[in-house]
Amino acid sequence: MKIRKQAAEDNMVDDARVLIVDDDEVVISIITSILKREKYITDSCYSGEEALQIVKDKEYELVLLDVNLGQGLDGYETCKLMQKSHPELPVILVTASQDDESVNKGFEAGSADYIKKPVSRLELLARVNNTITRKRAERYNLHLIDALREDLHTAANIQQAMLPKWVFMDDQLVFSSYYEPCEAIGGDLFDRIKLSDSKYVVYIGDVSGHGVQAALLMSAIKSTIKLMIEADSKGSKMTELFTKLNERLYNDLVLQSNYLTLLMGEIDLEEREIRFLNAGHPPLIKGGCPA
Repeated sequence: MKIRKQAAEDNMVDDARVLIVDDDEVVISIITSILKREKYITDSCYSGEEALQIVKDKEYELVLLDVNLGQGLDGYETCKLMQKSHPELPVILVTASQDDESVNKGFEAGSADYIKKPVSRLELLARVNNTITRKRAERYNLHLIDALREDLHTAANIQQAMLPKWVFMDDQLVFSSYYEPCEAIGGDLFDRIKLSDSKYVVYIGDVSGHGVQAALLMSAIKSTIKLMIEADSKGSKMTELFTKLNERLYNDLVLQSNYLTLLMGEIDLEEREIRFLNAGHPPLIKGGCPA
């Protein structure tokens, strides 16, 4: 196995490493010379079998692969095998055949692009730069997506922790709930607030929309509701609380492009009553209970 390496200094392409595969020494020399001037790092070899082994041992950002490699694997076969073992490694086929059938065959083999022979400096640099730039952008975007998924997973755990446990037992009451958001995080909120030994406030609501914005508004609204109820020493009517809450949400949280539906009730164990008010939320369903 013969490998020739030309290293270049750091520059704007971040020393992108390119593998040149061709059975013609002159073609290798021409391509290497052009790329070296642009500060690429290049390795070269003369067969598909050699190329497959080299990409196992080193990392490359691009492979320039001749279609007609003489004996052994041709460029199409090599490209297929390389894409199978290294699907993220882009391959540009270098070919003298420019008919539609040959070009389509190359794309079917998994090539990212093709370059015509004899090699033109302008075309070579344009296609190499475009392919590497595109691949780097794809990798960067995938990295951002992975980071976003991790953040959403963390946010979902935090949001779950803010909601009540699925079951809560008091001396005279059992509260039970089941929550499954349609996305990782959302604008659903529900809670219970103990006013006294015989009174509870319970509510369920939904902030319009999904995702991060709705989740952030949900956490702010949940805190606002809790603070307003706990600070209400006068025992205001529920209609008055709803009016104050509406004003607070509109003015302080700028809840103008979103809206909130809310169903809130007060459980009075002494009076054995549930008094509730519904602001746009699906209606309360009364289940059967023993006398």
